[in-house]
Amino acid sequence: MILNIASLVLLFFKPRVASLVAVVGSIIYLVVTIDDQLGLLTPLKAPTIVSIIEVVTAIVLLGVFFFASRVYRENSKKKPADLMSSAQPAKENP
Repeated sequence: MILNIASLVLLFFKPRVASLVAVVGSIIYLVVTIDDQLGLLTPLKAPTIVSIIEVVTAIVLLGVFFFASRVYRENSKKKPADLMSSAQPAKENP
């Protein structure tokens, strides 16, 4: 969950890195959620309310994964010349 929170902060400064962090955080959290539901993390069965919260969280994380991958693809399509021109201030002609 820390990776997903960090991706929100990074989103304003480096969207491509933020999308990668969000994808990795979502995948890790989904693996842990699935393992918990299957009883691989603990031998105890999770209470019903915990299971409901984990299912809702998994749905939200799938949405985060989808949108983060779209942001990554959109930022990857930019040409290096576009990135260089946006990084340097425009020169005025005298």
